[in-house]
This record gives sequence, structure tokens and C-alpha cells, in this order.
Amino acid sequence: MLKQEIAQKLVIGQYKDPWIKAPLPTMSESEKAMCWLTEHDGFDEDHVAWLYNKVSLHSVDSYFMRIRRSIAMCERPLSSSADRGRIWSAYQSYNPSILKKMLEIYRVYSNYCDTPMQGKNKTTPAMRLGLADAVLPLEDILYYKN
Repeated sequence: MLKQEIAQKLVIGQYKDPWIKAPLPTMSESEKAMCWLTEHDGFDEDHVAWLYNKVSLHSVDSYFMRIRRSIAMCERPLSSSADRGRIWSAYQSYNPSILKKMLEIYRVYSNYCDTPMQGKNKTTPAMRLGLADAVLPLEDILYYKN
């Protein structure tokens, strides 16, 4: 089914980007569409279909969810039936620069200190990229000395 969708790709926009609709949408990605911007002629159609099949925003959504749960300022606003459509941002910062600082701290923590992967291979993203040799203690980052 994916090969049929690839053959019927839609060209959209001023740059003529080829978009493909997912033939079997999931509940988390119900209107999923994919665009391959760096298309190469050397791949056979089975390999191209396999690459399209691996496309997902699940890991990005998961990371954003972890940010929303970890930083109160990023929590979604609250609403109730008595509010008549109004929302209340209980934890929002009055100064956006505070949120920027909180996100920067979270980024450093999640890249160097946090090992969310379960199992034998407990590595941080910085370790997988070769930027760190081991999980760094939070104290080493907060109290950095030359």
C-alpha cells in the first residue's frame, strides 16, 4: 500500500515538494503525511518504501511531553466547564526569558545527565554522539570550574 502511495505522491507548494499520505494512520498520527526533500535515484522502491515506513514524530512528541511534565511553566493551560471556554495558565512565567533559561537547563540535563533508555545500554545522547565519556553528575555541570 505504501508503494502505491509513493507512486501517487502529491506535489504541493511553490517548491513542488512531493508529499505522501500514510496508508495506515495510527491514533497518535492520524493525518500523517511525509515529504522526502533529499530524494536520490540510487534507491530501489523497496528501500524507499522501508524508509518512508520508518517516518514518525513519536520521539519528538515524547520529548515534548517529558518537557511539559518536568517544567511546570511548559504545562498545558487549565480549563473547566465553568470557564465558558476561557483558559487559565496557572504556572506560566511573566517573563519569557525565564522559560528560555529553564529549557536550556533541561536540554543540558537530558543530554549529559539523564539516561532514559532502559536495559543494558544506559547512555546519554551526548555519549552516543561522542561528546561525553560517561554520565555526568549534575553537580559537575552546575558547579563547573576551569
